[in-house]
Amino acid sequence: MRDRVHRIGRCVLGMVLAGVFALQPGPVAADAWEGLAEAAHSDLVTTGFRDSLARFYAERRDRPLWFASVRPSARAVELLAVLADAASEGLDPADYQPDALRQVCVQNPPPDPVDCELRLSDSLLRYARDVGYGALSAAEVDPAWYIPQQTLPAAKLLTAVADSDALTSLLRGLPPSHDAYRRLRRALADYRQAAHDAWPDVPPGPSLRPGDRDDRVPML
Repeated sequence: MRDRVHRIGRCVLGMVLAGVFALQPGPVAADAWEGLAEAAHSDLVTTGFRDSLARFYAERRDRPLWFASVRPSARAVELLAVLADAASEGLDPADYQPDALRQVCVQNPPPDPVDCELRLSDSLLRYARDVGYGALSAAEVDPAWYIPQQTLPAAKLLTAVADSDALTSLLRGLPPSHDAYRRLRRALADYRQAAHDAWPDVPPGPSLRPGDRDDRVPML
């Protein structure tokens, strides 16, 4: 009886120890994020965002925002989905590289975790700046316009993203909320739909001017 108890005890102890070791991060997980804050000052990050990202990761002690251990998190997948839909806000999704990031970084583990982490954060900040404050300054559109461009509160946004359990809703709330912007967005969607609709072929003929009568007029 005593031997049986000892055997059971050793089995239970073995199971507990196995569980403990299984929960420990392996060498990749333990070392992958070392120096993340320092790396935020590299060329991986847009110049204007480097200080904010470095402080953000330093406060988190190099803990990543887009990965759980070295596995891409659901938060990363949500971000990439919103970036891929940037065209609905009049932006070019290619500017934020969602397809390239998905291909390279949505792996377990990604080939370069720090590179992926910083590129995801940089794409977030660039998208938030463009969709919230404009991809171009007023002077780039017309040199005669002197409209100050607001600065993205990067640190505040990063903290909000880290605390959010509904990232998609947070990101969908970044564009301007006034009615003029909503009307422009609807007009853009309408024009894009019209571009895909079938247009009738107008037969060749003489040029038409205001007031002309012609069988082709109803087709225009």
